[in-house]
Formats: sequence, C-alpha cells, structure tokens
Amino acid sequence: MLVRIDASLPPFLKSLKRLRKKFRTIDSDMALLFKVLAVEPSKGDPVAGMQGLLGDDQTLFKVRVKTVGHGKSGGPRLLYLV
Repeated sequence: MLVRIDASLPPFLKSLKRLRKKFRTIDSDMALLFKVLAVEPSKGDPVAGMQGLLGDDQTLFKVRVKTVGHGKSGGPRLLYLV
C-alpha cells in the first residue's frame, strides 16, 4: 500500500527549520523516513490512549528518527496519523 505524505504544514516546517541547527542531516534522514512510511505506514509505535480521541479509523504513531552522531535515542521523534 503506497500512501501520500504531506509534510508542508507550517508548524512542521517551522519545527524542522529549528531542528536543522541541532541535527545537520535531518533533511536526508526525514526523506528516507518518508520513503519508508510511504510503503509501510504503520512502521512506528502506536501511541497508547489516543484511540478514543481520534476515532476508529485513525491511529497516532510515533517513530524515532535515527540521525548521524545522535543515534535513535538521541534523535528527534515524529508523530503522525494513519
């Protein structure tokens, strides 16, 4: 299943701009992550306790972004709806 990812929302772009100062490879890391998520949208971990708030057809996922020099635990997190 191939999905479309829309990463053009102003709050996301503003956060990404701020993260570029700390994580120099964030653009390429996010591009790779978006390619993976386009093919496998449920790749991340489901966020517990959000099902009742979002509805039956949506799930909130969290994925850790692995960055050069920071690893997965020190890198940024991405929350997304499927």
